[in-house]
Amino acid sequence: RTLLNLSQLTRPFDYRLRTRANGEKREAPADLAETFNWLIGLSVKTRRTHRFGNRRYLVYRGETRDAPGRETVVIWRDTADWTERDFRADSIVVMDSGMADGADTLYINGGAAIPGSKAVETLFLERMFAGVAGERRLDGSVR
Repeated sequence: RTLLNLSQLTRPFDYRLRTRANGEKREAPADLAETFNWLIGLSVKTRRTHRFGNRRYLVYRGETRDAPGRETVVIWRDTADWTERDFRADSIVVMDSGMADGADTLYINGGAAIPGSKAVETLFLERMFAGVAGERRLDGSVR
């Protein structure tokens, strides 16, 4: 099991980590958006919050170290309990609002009905645990 609970990425603003310190169990908030930005090497140019009704969208724009000069957009929103209808409405909001305009790469959490978008969850896991298994050491051996 990983420490990252993908099912909870549908509520990214409420994500909490369970920790243990000095024999005590604790819960602490975790900033998934900032963690993801760090994992993909996003140099943030803008960070904006958009509201549409009771829905909040947190949108980051910038460049990644893997694709300098190319615009990367990362969109976070709560998607817990969404139906197919909610995802279709979400797609219209994202596209009509311009949140994704100019993006060479678009990452979005919780699933999306937006053509060309990539799942945050897939890359999050890939980057978070990269190097743990199969890591090549300086001496050429593999862990």
